[in-house]
Amino acid sequence: MRCKNFNFRKNYFSSISSNYVTHGLHSYTAKFIPHIPRYFIENYTKEGDIVLDPFAGSGTSLLEANILGRHSLGIDINPLAVLIGKVKTTPIKKQDLDIAQKKLFDKLDKFSVIRKANFPNIEYWFNEESILELSKIRQSIIELYEKNEINKKTKMFFDVCFSSIIRKSSFADPLNPKTYCSPKMKRLKEEKHKFYPIKYFKNSVIKNSKLVSGLYDSLKDKKVKSFFIPTNNTVNVELPSWAKNVDLIITSPPYANAQEYFRNFKLELFWLGLTDREGLLKLDKNQIGGENHAALNYKDLQKTGYVDIDRIIKRLFYINKKSSYIVYKYFFNMEKAIMEYQRVLKKGKHCVIVVGNNTVRGVKIPINRTLIKIAENNGFKLHDYGFDLIQNRKFMTKRNNDAEVIKRDWVIDLVKMNYPTAPRVCLRANPPDGGAGYQIKSARRS
Repeated sequence: MRCKNFNFRKNYFSSISSNYVTHGLHSYTAKFIPHIPRYFIENYTKEGDIVLDPFAGSGTSLLEANILGRHSLGIDINPLAVLIGKVKTTPIKKQDLDIAQKKLFDKLDKFSVIRKANFPNIEYWFNEESILELSKIRQSIIELYEKNEINKKTKMFFDVCFSSIIRKSSFADPLNPKTYCSPKMKRLKEEKHKFYPIKYFKNSVIKNSKLVSGLYDSLKDKKVKSFFIPTNNTVNVELPSWAKNVDLIITSPPYANAQEYFRNFKLELFWLGLTDREGLLKLDKNQIGGENHAALNYKDLQKTGYVDIDRIIKRLFYINKKSSYIVYKYFFNMEKAIMEYQRVLKKGKHCVIVVGNNTVRGVKIPINRTLIKIAENNGFKLHDYGFDLIQNRKFMTKRNNDAEVIKRDWVIDLVKMNYPTAPRVCLRANPPDGGAGYQIKSARRS
């Protein structure tokens, strides 16, 4: 099959900005451009169909589906991503936003802070004035909600606006996705640089109110649902009662050992009370491609059953056992996820996976080729294949000297087929922490 250069920005929807409607509501690490899901939603679904994104991030696919008159389902274990995604897909009338905005701004002008926020290393990242002003914003939103002066939708909107200015109010470098106090920011810290969180927040509310009310105008004639499925992992897919199965899966899973998704947003998560230090460790442990593993898990060489990637895992084992295990665990979990996609997707419908190949300890990991083999082993057929060049999507630069910048998104377009009639040997769902093995699996599934 010929590998094509999709070049979604140039070839499809070139007039569309990456931040149109509510796509620019809040920055998010490594999110893909709306052109990608729009292309596949338009080509593979019709109005009223259901689109699922099992690694929904901040909701790009869900928003595109809704704009095009499709229902959308999203899964993500990052509570901040879920919050942003919900707000991005929730239209609110301009009049309702104006009333809520006036109440909040009036309160901010009069309200005195009762108690300062506190979480690990808060004084390293924020000066005293920023802590007081951010605490004032947070408490004002909570108090208005608890007194029923604003509803849940509006509270979530204000929470996202609040989250969007936290990095700007801190000594974390705003140009680096990683929560990092760069030499430039350290100089500002020494110079006792002053921040203006309340001013930033008010500007964010005013700007984002236009986006959310504009979404209301765009969706008011469309009877579409948008729903985030509650989960503590992104392997199992439990559809809501109104969605027996789905018409399209479009998703961009994490990369093995490539992004510290939760630590990139730890300040926002802490300020919003969405997690604490212990919860952050649990999120790291549960994410696909994460690095948080006990040494006992990687003392022995693990295998997936896929020859090409097992050679790489073995090579990594002699370089760094933990890195070897991280790559093994990544593909172990991705196979479980792909089996779930096969289960919930309608026959003959498409599953599109957008992923980048990364480098671990100087060893290139062919994520695209391996996921194709895994998918073909679990009831899918490759329909189309190509790449899209990444242009400034808030990717980190090299994490260490053995890594490389990820420059391409590989687009894997799969179609759900019937299971083959003969049984096959493949990786089984034994927990890797207890040692994975192999067994003959029946090719048929009820």
